[in-house]
Amino acid sequence: MQVPFHKHLGILLSEDLRWKKHIDYCSGRALQKIGLLRRLSNRLSRQQKESIYLCVIRPALEYGCVIYDGCLIGDVLRLEYVQRRAAVVCTGAYSRTSSALLLDELYWNSLKSRRKLIRMSFFYNIVNGHVPLYLQRKISIAPVRSMRTRLTGGRSLRILERFCRLESSRRSFFNDCARVWNGLDDELRDSSSMLVFRNRYALLLGLGKKIITPHAYCRVAGDGIGRFVTQMRLGLSFLNNQRFTHNLTDNPFCPMCVLDLETPSHFFLSCPKYDEQRNLLYDDIKKVVMHIMTSYNVHIDIDGPDKLLNLILKGFDVPQLHSETNHNLLLFKAVSRYILASNRIQTLD
Repeated sequence: MQVPFHKHLGILLSEDLRWKKHIDYCSGRALQKIGLLRRLSNRLSRQQKESIYLCVIRPALEYGCVIYDGCLIGDVLRLEYVQRRAAVVCTGAYSRTSSALLLDELYWNSLKSRRKLIRMSFFYNIVNGHVPLYLQRKISIAPVRSMRTRLTGGRSLRILERFCRLESSRRSFFNDCARVWNGLDDELRDSSSMLVFRNRYALLLGLGKKIITPHAYCRVAGDGIGRFVTQMRLGLSFLNNQRFTHNLTDNPFCPMCVLDLETPSHFFLSCPKYDEQRNLLYDDIKKVVMHIMTSYNVHIDIDGPDKLLNLILKGFDVPQLHSETNHNLLLFKAVSRYILASNRIQTLD
């Protein structure tokens, strides 16, 4: 009996050989979990929410991605939308926040780039015979004589590319991977192990720069007042100028002094209505900075409004402090006292 789709090993196979049904199924289940995560967000820290997404939701979303990576652009956008929803929940950001800023804030890579890395790492294993024989037989190694031209004159294994009349055939796993593989340089194809290949290819895709430990300031400033600090860092918060930029209000000026645009710099550094609170904030910041400079023998430059604002919004960018939260916690508490003492949050609609 013919059926429109069939579930095999957790993957929905459609009769039209497209992946829309499977991606809609995975996306729907992932969105249900993200909705539950959003309802529990007040009880969980930002670090806990990120861990739930990275350990539970994203692996289920990427299950079988080696096969369905050749899906249509609409399906690709559907998957990226799911990750964006998770990023909004984890950071507490506004829904109109830039997707690129959200991913940079969380040190996440796009799902599309991750699928490319996973796909080519698996293809490396096929080319080098680290998979069952039935998969190795799916590819054909180019003859030696075809590898010694000016264009292909390396010693690396090249794969014969099959002629594809249809775009769907060209995007299929073996045809697309063979094309990408032949376009890589010899040094990358000659990697001594899959791990070496994976790391080199990650750098080629621009993913290596994000494989780092998130800043300690994000861990201490993840909830409550920290959500407002994160929103300011992402460019869309309760401040009028940021809301005006995203068409959420028709007034970009500071409601307290009505003298200037209400930007993060104006709110923290120049609004005359907050002079008393600002002096206390400066004193607290100087104490923490002096303690770090004497304890770790490092120099921290906070001269100038840009450097001071960057410190308030992002914390200490000192390698010695990336693994600890004590000094960033003291800084965040000082920033929280300033925000609460300003009574600015209470003026929101």
